[in-house]
Amino acid sequence: MAGREQRIEVKLVEGARMVATVGDHQVTFDFPEKLGGTDAAPTPTELFMASVAACKLFYAYRFLARRDVETDGGTSTVTWASNRKHIEVARVKIEMPQGVPDELIEGALKMAKSCFVSASVEAGMAIEATLE
Repeated sequence: MAGREQRIEVKLVEGARMVATVGDHQVTFDFPEKLGGTDAAPTPTELFMASVAACKLFYAYRFLARRDVETDGGTSTVTWASNRKHIEVARVKIEMPQGVPDELIEGALKMAKSCFVSASVEAGMAIEATLE
């Protein structure tokens, strides 16, 4: 395996509900009732898409904050379309509370597009699974 290896453990705790241990943090996942869950927490897909939106917002924030643009209260909203097998397209809209000066929009968008999460997906990240 190339690069720095990292680890997260996800454990089934009740039915389809799971808890991921991420360092000193825990994140809960669940599924809708029609899929055997209790709808007590977001699905893995929802949290994945939230990660994409958060990553893009963070990269835009870093670019703008370094240029003294007010970013507190900035938001990113992600919408996506999927078929039965995978997400086909995701759209992320980033908004800053005071807007972004015209001369910084291109740079902020370029940084947002380089976010690590979406860059990993776009690069064709390999996912290997084993069952023991």
